[in-house]
Amino acid sequence: PNHRPRPRGLVWPKKEKDPPDAESQDFGRGVAIGRSSGGASPRLVGTLAMALGDAYAREGRPERARSWWQIARSFPVSGEINTEVQDPGALLSLIEARFAPGAARIEKVDGLSVEFEHWRFNVRMSNTEPVVRLNVETRGDRTLLEEKTAELLSIIRSG
Repeated sequence: PNHRPRPRGLVWPKKEKDPPDAESQDFGRGVAIGRSSGGASPRLVGTLAMALGDAYAREGRPERARSWWQIARSFPVSGEINTEVQDPGALLSLIEARFAPGAARIEKVDGLSVEFEHWRFNVRMSNTEPVVRLNVETRGDRTLLEEKTAELLSIIRSG
Protein backbone atom coordinates (compact mmCIF):
# COMPACT_ATOMS: atom_id res chain seq x y z
CA PRO A 1 0.00 0.00 0.00
CA ASN A 2 0.95 3.64 -0.48
CA HIS A 3 0.42 4.66 3.12
CA ARG A 4 1.78 3.65 6.45
CA PRO A 5 -0.50 2.52 9.22
CA ARG A 6 -0.73 4.80 12.22
CA PRO A 7 1.34 3.38 15.06
CA ARG A 8 -0.62 2.13 18.03
CA GLY A 9 -0.65 4.35 21.04
CA LEU A 10 0.03 7.58 19.13
CA VAL A 11 -1.45 10.43 21.09
CA TRP A 12 -1.81 13.87 19.58
CA PRO A 13 -0.36 16.54 21.84
CA LYS A 14 -2.96 18.62 23.62
CA LYS A 15 -3.03 22.25 22.68
CA GLU A 16 -1.78 24.33 25.55
CA LYS A 17 -4.35 26.79 26.77
CA ASP A 18 -3.50 30.44 27.06
CA PRO A 19 -2.67 31.46 30.61
CA PRO A 20 -5.61 33.06 32.44
CA ASP A 21 -4.04 36.50 32.16
CA ALA A 22 -3.25 36.36 28.44
CA GLU A 23 -5.61 39.24 27.66
CA SER A 24 -4.00 41.46 30.25
CA GLN A 25 -0.52 40.47 29.07
CA ASP A 26 -1.43 41.49 25.51
CA PHE A 27 -2.76 44.87 26.65
CA GLY A 28 0.30 45.33 28.85
CA ARG A 29 2.60 44.75 25.89
CA GLY A 30 0.64 47.33 23.89
CA VAL A 31 0.95 49.92 26.65
CA ALA A 32 4.68 49.21 27.08
CA ILE A 33 5.36 49.48 23.36
CA GLY A 34 3.43 52.74 23.09
CA ARG A 35 5.17 54.30 26.08
CA SER A 36 8.68 53.16 25.16
CA SER A 37 8.41 54.27 21.54
CA GLY A 38 7.22 57.73 22.55
CA GLY A 39 4.77 57.56 19.66
CA ALA A 40 1.65 56.85 21.66
CA SER A 41 -0.63 59.72 22.54
CA PRO A 42 -1.67 60.16 26.16
CA ARG A 43 -5.18 59.25 25.06
CA LEU A 44 -3.99 55.93 23.60
CA VAL A 45 -1.87 55.07 26.65
CA GLY A 46 -4.74 56.01 28.96
CA THR A 47 -7.22 53.94 26.96
CA LEU A 48 -4.91 50.92 26.87
CA ALA A 49 -4.16 51.21 30.58
CA MET A 50 -7.88 51.40 31.36
CA ALA A 51 -8.54 48.34 29.19
CA LEU A 52 -5.70 46.50 30.91
CA GLY A 53 -7.16 47.33 34.32
CA ASP A 54 -10.54 46.05 33.14
CA ALA A 55 -8.93 42.83 31.87
CA TYR A 56 -7.26 42.20 35.24
CA ALA A 57 -10.54 42.93 37.04
CA ARG A 58 -12.31 40.32 34.89
CA GLU A 59 -9.57 37.86 35.85
CA GLY A 60 -10.20 38.50 39.53
CA ARG A 61 -6.94 40.37 40.12
CA PRO A 62 -8.10 43.67 41.69
CA GLU A 63 -4.65 44.78 42.88
CA ARG A 64 -3.27 44.74 39.35
CA ALA A 65 -6.46 46.31 38.01
CA ARG A 66 -6.16 49.23 40.44
CA SER A 67 -2.54 49.91 39.50
CA TRP A 68 -3.41 50.09 35.79
CA TRP A 69 -6.44 52.26 36.46
CA GLN A 70 -4.10 54.60 38.36
CA ILE A 71 -1.87 54.85 35.27
CA ALA A 72 -4.94 55.60 33.15
CA ARG A 73 -5.83 58.52 35.44
CA SER A 74 -2.37 60.00 34.92
CA PHE A 75 -3.17 60.70 31.24
CA PRO A 76 -6.07 63.16 31.40
CA VAL A 77 -7.94 63.92 28.18
CA SER A 78 -10.93 66.11 27.45
CA GLY A 79 -12.75 63.64 25.26
CA GLU A 80 -14.25 64.88 22.01
CA ILE A 81 -16.17 68.13 22.48
CA ASN A 82 -18.45 69.08 19.59
CA THR A 83 -19.45 72.71 19.07
CA GLU A 84 -21.63 74.11 16.30
CA VAL A 85 -19.96 76.98 14.43
CA GLN A 86 -20.79 79.15 11.41
CA ASP A 87 -17.44 79.07 9.58
CA PRO A 88 -15.24 76.13 10.67
CA GLY A 89 -12.44 76.93 8.19
CA ALA A 90 -12.04 80.50 9.44
CA LEU A 91 -12.14 79.27 13.03
CA LEU A 92 -9.30 76.81 12.43
CA SER A 93 -7.22 79.62 10.91
CA LEU A 94 -7.95 81.84 13.92
CA ILE A 95 -6.93 79.09 16.36
CA GLU A 96 -3.75 78.37 14.40
CA ALA A 97 -2.77 82.06 14.42
CA ARG A 98 -3.36 82.22 18.18
CA PHE A 99 -1.41 79.07 19.16
CA ALA A 100 1.24 78.63 16.45
CA PRO A 101 3.88 81.00 17.88
CA GLY A 102 4.59 78.89 20.99
CA ALA A 103 3.97 75.45 19.49
CA ALA A 104 6.57 72.69 19.33
CA ARG A 105 4.79 71.07 16.38
CA ILE A 106 1.83 71.75 14.11
CA GLU A 107 0.15 69.22 11.83
CA LYS A 108 -2.74 69.64 9.46
CA VAL A 109 -3.38 66.03 8.54
CA ASP A 110 -6.70 65.66 10.37
CA GLY A 111 -7.82 69.19 11.08
CA LEU A 112 -5.36 71.22 13.14
CA SER A 113 -3.12 69.47 15.67
CA VAL A 114 -0.90 71.67 17.83
CA GLU A 115 1.59 70.25 20.31
CA PHE A 116 3.37 71.95 23.19
CA GLU A 117 5.78 70.56 25.77
CA HIS A 118 3.13 69.54 28.31
CA TRP A 119 -0.11 69.49 26.34
CA ARG A 120 -1.62 69.30 22.88
CA PHE A 121 -4.91 69.64 21.09
CA ASN A 122 -6.65 68.72 17.88
CA VAL A 123 -9.54 70.65 16.42
CA ARG A 124 -11.17 69.45 13.23
CA MET A 125 -14.23 70.06 11.12
CA SER A 126 -16.95 67.47 10.85
CA ASN A 127 -17.63 66.12 7.37
CA THR A 128 -21.33 65.68 8.09
CA GLU A 129 -22.31 68.49 10.47
CA PRO A 130 -21.56 72.21 10.89
CA VAL A 131 -19.46 71.52 13.99
CA VAL A 132 -15.84 71.43 15.06
CA ARG A 133 -14.54 68.61 17.23
CA LEU A 134 -12.02 69.47 19.95
CA ASN A 135 -9.73 67.05 21.82
CA VAL A 136 -7.22 68.23 24.44
CA GLU A 137 -4.57 66.04 26.13
CA THR A 138 -1.97 66.73 28.82
CA ARG A 139 0.90 64.84 30.38
CA GLY A 140 -0.63 64.10 33.77
CA ASP A 141 -1.85 67.62 34.58
CA ARG A 142 -5.62 67.78 35.05
CA THR A 143 -5.53 71.50 35.98
CA LEU A 144 -3.70 72.35 32.75
CA LEU A 145 -6.22 70.22 30.84
CA GLU A 146 -9.13 72.16 32.30
CA GLU A 147 -7.47 75.54 31.67
CA LYS A 148 -6.56 74.84 28.05
CA THR A 149 -9.91 73.22 27.28
CA ALA A 150 -11.71 76.28 28.66
CA GLU A 151 -9.41 78.63 26.71
CA LEU A 152 -9.99 76.80 23.43
CA LEU A 153 -13.75 76.52 23.98
CA SER A 154 -13.90 80.25 24.67
CA ILE A 155 -12.27 80.94 21.30
CA ILE A 156 -14.45 78.40 19.50
CA ARG A 157 -17.70 79.68 21.00
CA SER A 158 -16.88 83.33 20.34
CA GLY A 159 -15.56 82.68 16.83
